[in-house]
Amino acid sequence: MRLRTSSKIALFIVDETVFYESDFLAYFHNLCKDKFMINMILLERITLNPKVMIGKPVIRGTRLTVEFILNLLAQGATTTEILEEYQGLTLEDIQACLLFARESLNRTEFMPLELEKV
Repeated sequence: MRLRTSSKIALFIVDETVFYESDFLAYFHNLCKDKFMINMILLERITLNPKVMIGKPVIRGTRLTVEFILNLLAQGATTTEILEEYQGLTLEDIQACLLFARESLNRTEFMPLELEKV
């Protein structure tokens, strides 16, 4: 029995696991699908209701807005400090706020108000 080698076979190494090209593509596809599902589950933690906080996005079951949590983080508060201060909150709630902000920015187009002079 002879072993044939080909220069067209691509090998990928992920976390010390070696993948052939076709196996890696399947692994990558599942990874992306899993990340998408995780993101969708996280985003379910954020709700919008015109009767709660004037319709601003809030963490489900609270009156804490995404904006408020992002402001705490921007001011230097750590996730541990936030979780200690707001007992009902979880790390996933904070992650959901960050994900919501990212998704909101991804769907926003920015236009300059005036042209820069060169």
